[in-house]
Amino acid sequence: MLLKETLVSSRKSKKKELFNRLTTLYQQVPFPLISSFITTKNKWLYYSLYEEDWETFKAGYFTTEFLRVKNQKIMIPIRRTRVTAKLESNPFSIWIDFIENKDTALRLIGEIVLPHVHFDKLKNQLDLVLKIDEKEVLIEAKTFPRYDSLHTVGKEAVLGVFFDLPHEILMKLNKNNISSLSYRLKDESTSETVTLPLRFSGMIGKFQGVYPAAKGSFRLVWEKEHKQLLIYATTVRDSFKYQFNKIFKGRKLRVGGKLRLAYWLTKPYFFFRKNIVLIGERGDTFQDNAAHFFKYAASQDKHHYYIGQAGSPGYEQAALYGKVIKKDSIKHYLYLLNACQLVNAYDIDAYMKPTNYTKEAYYNIFGDLINYQRIFIQHGITYNDVYYPLSKYKTNYAKVLISNHYEKERFMRKGNYQESDLLAAGLSRFDKLLEPNDKKDEKKTILIMPTWRVGLAGKSYLQHSEETASTMNTFKQSAYFRFFNTLINDPKFLRFLKQHQLQCKFYLHYEFQGFLECFDRNEQIQFVQKEPIQKLLKQSDLLITDYSSVFFDFLYMKKPVIFTQFDQSDFFATHYKRDYIDFQSIFIGDVAFDQNEVLMALESLAKRNFESKVDHQQIHREFFTYCSENNRSALWYMLDQVIGVRAKSSKKKIDNEEVPQRKVMSE
Repeated sequence: MLLKETLVSSRKSKKKELFNRLTTLYQQVPFPLISSFITTKNKWLYYSLYEEDWETFKAGYFTTEFLRVKNQKIMIPIRRTRVTAKLESNPFSIWIDFIENKDTALRLIGEIVLPHVHFDKLKNQLDLVLKIDEKEVLIEAKTFPRYDSLHTVGKEAVLGVFFDLPHEILMKLNKNNISSLSYRLKDESTSETVTLPLRFSGMIGKFQGVYPAAKGSFRLVWEKEHKQLLIYATTVRDSFKYQFNKIFKGRKLRVGGKLRLAYWLTKPYFFFRKNIVLIGERGDTFQDNAAHFFKYAASQDKHHYYIGQAGSPGYEQAALYGKVIKKDSIKHYLYLLNACQLVNAYDIDAYMKPTNYTKEAYYNIFGDLINYQRIFIQHGITYNDVYYPLSKYKTNYAKVLISNHYEKERFMRKGNYQESDLLAAGLSRFDKLLEPNDKKDEKKTILIMPTWRVGLAGKSYLQHSEETASTMNTFKQSAYFRFFNTLINDPKFLRFLKQHQLQCKFYLHYEFQGFLECFDRNEQIQFVQKEPIQKLLKQSDLLITDYSSVFFDFLYMKKPVIFTQFDQSDFFATHYKRDYIDFQSIFIGDVAFDQNEVLMALESLAKRNFESKVDHQQIHREFFTYCSENNRSALWYMLDQVIGVRAKSSKKKIDNEEVPQRKVMSE
């Protein structure tokens, strides 16, 4: 701890020295000479140097609790002696990314974005502006801390904002007086105001549809061309006309019109096939938590279907256990639009939507027809800070599976979930981990199974067609490749395997499978591609990984783990952010930072006959809090209860019920 404090103190001392030198330099340069180089990103820097503001320089951003309004522009209130007003203006905006229908109001939830400016609270009056028959209605904004933003400035949270639009006001809106949504910021010192349009995330189309109110219903429509969210009261007659116009444009079919027509023509068929649950993983796989859950769910209910790519190994395997729907078939399209739940261990929207549509396009065209819940059952226990992409406000996940109290606390605080949104159960694949394996070879097996790196992403990860995957050459130049290629070909490592009669299997992450041919081969290392993952885990006696959450599976089986964290600082800076596990403070396995330390850890394990020295009672309490001997049935029961409750509820409003006690796995 003393060393850490000394290093922090040293960095502060050097930063202050740099600040003093730079301010002396810039005092000799007239501000107008550098004004053309000023951008939104570096305003704080030039300001701190010209105004000799050490606190701003140290922080790396502006800090304020109120904003100024001048000439219809929003300004940062800064003290100026040498700089011009150019440094005061900043592109203030409010982005809405989540909508939910409450009992008496429609809630729009978003965040305030002000580049390189942090504020814990906003003292300005801020209102949403609605115009009804030329009369303005102001709805007061409420703010709260958001931990799921990419726009954090120095601090952990940004300022979130929400507006509650009362149903009684929305029911006064109709097609003739539809109001665009804007907000108004007031400068309390001058009473000057500025009114600007609300901005919406690209996925806002998923919230389109008809919502119930106390007296009638209203419709949300996302007009992508004009970037406007329209809200107005609607009737059954209006809905018929709306649907007709979504199918036809004059005498021609609109984009998606054929599928929409098929949806309505087959509606009577699906009336008798309610509670459709679609389960999936990546399109071509059948090996993770969704697969294990499907095996159980298909034996319990005839309305559970697996979505798989025709001809893939995953499709053929799933067909052995239940009903499978070919991805991108007309059946897939229609069952998707009529489903009540989508269950997946990966990105639900990416892997379960039709391939021909981007996420945004799919929801823009069909968002009003969709009424399914997204159920995320995870592909591993979450231990890094990845709550931004998993946030309820970003994903609209209705339920998320959690295995321990750390996940519970973080998904609630950082992911914006209520406790009733969380499914407390172990991973479905855990049910089979403790069963005897069918390994015939008596040799012990070391499994090397590292995770991937976002900077070296393969094609599967890409979200946009204009992005390009890493090339073989780029991959081979990476520290990742050099480390693992060196390790599996290290003469000392290979001698160790031979000396202790060990076999070694090397399994690259799904995203890196295309780079497997880059690695140098030798007779003692078996490169694995198509072997079932769970079989691989059960038949292995020791795991060597870097940061992959598969280490939890080995802890669950009470098997040893060695962590090869050769790029620790870079990984937690560019791939994931560190969260509740500190590998130095709680022992879950040896941590090695180079090949020599990996060999030392292996020698130490060999002396103990490869028995783990982890305190498994403590590990179970810490990380497997909600795991049981029947995780799949617990999950199935909870989701079945949700369907039952939802059938009695209005659209997009779910209540949860208590789940009966279940036998917890002994420690």
